[in-house]
Amino acid sequence: MALRLHELGPRLSLNLVKIEEGVCRGNVVHHAHIQRSPAEIKKQLDGLKNKRDLKEKRKQLQEANVKRKAVARGELPDDEEADKKKDGNEAG
Repeated sequence: MALRLHELGPRLSLNLVKIEEGVCRGNVVHHAHIQRSPAEIKKQLDGLKNKRDLKEKRKQLQEANVKRKAVARGELPDDEEADKKKDGNEAG
């Protein structure tokens, strides 16, 4: 007696539930279970933009503080001193 097995293929079906813009950025393009009005979508996009702007502003402030403290400790020259040295080296 002989027995042959044949693969029939995958036995599952997948449904699209959620599409996000980027990776974990929070901007949901499509969701199968949640329907939002255009006003809610605009509000969400404005909130995400505000978060990104705040993050960028904090990053710039932190970089400025690090530079200021390094200059105060004498690790980095002032911008004016650096410009004078640079101008002196280029002229000579």
